[in-house]
Amino acid sequence: MKPLSKKSLVSKAVKTQDFMANPVFPNDARWMGAAIAESRRAVGNSGVNPPVGCVLVTAGGHLLASGHTGVAGVPHAEAAVLATLDDMGRSAIRGGTAYVTLEPCAHHGKTPPCADALIATGIARLVVAIKDPDTRVNGAGMQRIAAAGIEVCLGVKAKEAHDVMRGFINRIQYNKPLCSLKIAASIDGKIALADGEKRWLTGPRMRRYVHLLRSQADAIITGIGTVLADNPQMNCRNAGLEDLSPPVFVFDRLLRIPSDAALLQSQHPLTLFCGEGAPAHRREELGAAGCVIVVLPNDANGKPDVEAALRYLGETGVNNAFVEAGTGLVTSFFSSRCSRSNLLDAIGPYFRRGRLARDWRINAACWYLVTLLTRPSPHNDRYSGDQHGGNLCRKQVYPVASSDDRWRPADHFTKTTRRSRQGTGLSHVYWYHYSDWPH
Repeated sequence: MKPLSKKSLVSKAVKTQDFMANPVFPNDARWMGAAIAESRRAVGNSGVNPPVGCVLVTAGGHLLASGHTGVAGVPHAEAAVLATLDDMGRSAIRGGTAYVTLEPCAHHGKTPPCADALIATGIARLVVAIKDPDTRVNGAGMQRIAAAGIEVCLGVKAKEAHDVMRGFINRIQYNKPLCSLKIAASIDGKIALADGEKRWLTGPRMRRYVHLLRSQADAIITGIGTVLADNPQMNCRNAGLEDLSPPVFVFDRLLRIPSDAALLQSQHPLTLFCGEGAPAHRREELGAAGCVIVVLPNDANGKPDVEAALRYLGETGVNNAFVEAGTGLVTSFFSSRCSRSNLLDAIGPYFRRGRLARDWRINAACWYLVTLLTRPSPHNDRYSGDQHGGNLCRKQVYPVASSDDRWRPADHFTKTTRRSRQGTGLSHVYWYHYSDWPH
């Protein structure tokens, strides 16, 4: 392949820089923030497409319409917003500004190019948060709109927009979903009683929060151990979110899932990741029951390979995967993390205040997590979300209320937690992204 000349590299860089050099007005951040708020409503429900938000503002600075990517990715955010305009609205948008969290597409797919639709509205400006990394777009949408005489501004609130679309971007770049792991444990790393007796570690409001997280995922991943022990439904049971329950993927090496399991009675799709040694008759029975059976190669421990499973999810268009599992599968993910396979992108530790009795089962993976979080940091006094000098870097903070269980992160975050809790009565959950973990 012929290498690119220095001239061609410079010309491409200048084209992108031209968009970022265009003037930004005081209200641009405000309206882009509204578009980002719209995009959050599509997280976990946009199918293979990114969760995009769009806001239309008149030349006089008045909000005209807003919207986001539709269910399963159709319609695109721009098309959804334009479809709400009547004749008066189409007249009012002329000379106005469109705010989009991701570069409009320039190719024909299930819908016509959004770039052409925006050009047809007669807008004077287009403000974009981030460029689309998809090779079918990757600057082509902005180039087409700029060629039509519309001023294009790139980079407004780019970080916030990127955080919302992290799953889509991760899948495009690495061919795997953004994989988040939820762990509920005591501060000393225990997750269950040794005799298997059930006992809640979380309060009702924390459990409702987990259901909200499920609704924002494209897939839930669990293991056969959890299915056999708890017979979970793995769906969203918050009022109004019932229809947003994502498909469930179960690691079941020998296809031991019972025929009366709640997951088999659900209307939501179920996929079973089995090993090469799974009985053929079980594959046929479960396939006839509506399950999708995916045979994975074994890893070094003779279990279905986690990396192969995530590659499968990426190929099927899953942007965000939410892992809710027990000791076995959690340890597999952590073991792969320790080998720097980058399988986990975010960890959600839910720590219960205080230690539990000695007869509680210890999860080695949780214990490793606890030791990292409780390790003293020399940067406690100046710790902040953008501080990379500490032991871990906090990227996102989600407030979570809990009425009967008081949750808080590890000791060296207590000062920050107390400051944010004043007058709220809320606990906080901290997500730690893999790239910020010490190696």
